[in-house]
Formats: sequence, C-alpha cells, structure tokens
Amino acid sequence: DALLENLLPAARDEKPASYTLARKVLQEPAVMGVLAPPLQSFIQGCLPSGSAHIAEESDLRDEWPDLVLELADIVPDTLTFVLPQLQEVVQSDDEHNRERGTALFARLFAQPGLNLVKHFPHLFKEAFLRKFLDASARVRTLMIEHGVRLMRVLPAANADDLAAEMTKRLMDPDEGVRIAFVRCVCEACADGVGGLEPLLRDVAGRLDDEMPAVRSAAHALF
Repeated sequence: DALLENLLPAARDEKPASYTLARKVLQEPAVMGVLAPPLQSFIQGCLPSGSAHIAEESDLRDEWPDLVLELADIVPDTLTFVLPQLQEVVQSDDEHNRERGTALFARLFAQPGLNLVKHFPHLFKEAFLRKFLDASARVRTLMIEHGVRLMRVLPAANADDLAAEMTKRLMDPDEGVRIAFVRCVCEACADGVGGLEPLLRDVAGRLDDEMPAVRSAAHALF
C-alpha cells in the first residue's frame, strides 16, 4: 500500500515528489523482477471480480481504476493479466462496477502510448463496444460521453466502428441517452467539428425526434 498509494490522483496533486519517485521505482526492471508477482496478485484482488486475499484489508482496494490506469502507463505488461479480468467486470451483474469498468476501458483506449485497439482489437469490439447495448441507461450514457471523446483519438477504422454503434443510440428507448448524444456532440463541436461531422448531422436529425425532451435539447444545443 505504501508504494501504490503514491500513484493515486490525490498523491499526484498533493505530493508530486512522492508520486514521481513511486513511478521511478516501478520502472526499475530489478524492482519489478521482485514486485511483479505480488503486485499482480494485489491488483487482481482489488478488481471486483478478484478473489485474492492479499487485497482484502487494503484501503486501496476501491481505488482499482486509478491504480490500473497508472500501472498501465508505468508497466504496460500489467495489462496482460488485468484486461481479461476487466472484461469480466464490465459483464458483471453489478451496475456500479460495470460503470467503473467501462469508464476505465475508455480511459485505457484513449491512451495513445498504449495503442490498445491495435493490440487487443477483440476487447474493443467484444467488450467495450457492446456496452452501448448495456441493460443500464447509465452505462449507455457513459458510453456516449466517452465515445465522443474517443472519436478524436482513435485510428480512423476504430472511430468508424465506434461511430456506427454510437449512432444507434439515437433510437435508444431512454430519452436521457438520446439527450446525452445531442449534448456531448454539440459540446465537443464547440471547440471544432474536426472528425465529428457525421455525428453532428445525426444531431440535426434529432430536431424532429419523437421524444419532446430530445427535440427540446436539440433545438437548444444545435
């Protein structure tokens, strides 16, 4: 815990020297040669689908999204054992865990240095994009919010796949999901349309949406 707690956002903001030192320690091959097995067990135990006893009493157990994101940047090899387990999290019955896991997937796919869509294309299509069909409107809304941001950083082919799934949510049975599409696209385009032209045209179509609240949002934001 003493080492990993320095990787959390609070430590990065309040104790930048400790944060930097913790990253440097974990980047040392000799150190990771010793720490890799217990670190793997700990992170796996922190994830909701994990069962490793090593993390049961840790105060950091609930901080798994931030820990995974930092470790992925410092020691990318950690993803080889984290990603399959993260897929289990986003497919779990717990809505809150699915939300957190989906948000983490989005943040990982957004990291250009990791290039996860190239190395793990099946996770992008089979685990991440399928969350547009999640039973929870909150998860589907989250996918819209992250999806619009991802459109600007993903390779063109992956962005096209993402846009195709996202556009289907314009017919979502939940008006909040449709409104989220309108809001997120319009907010993103306020800083420049680049790459979002097709989505903006889709928003224009919501001016005549069958749901009054969606029509109102489109007229107010478009």
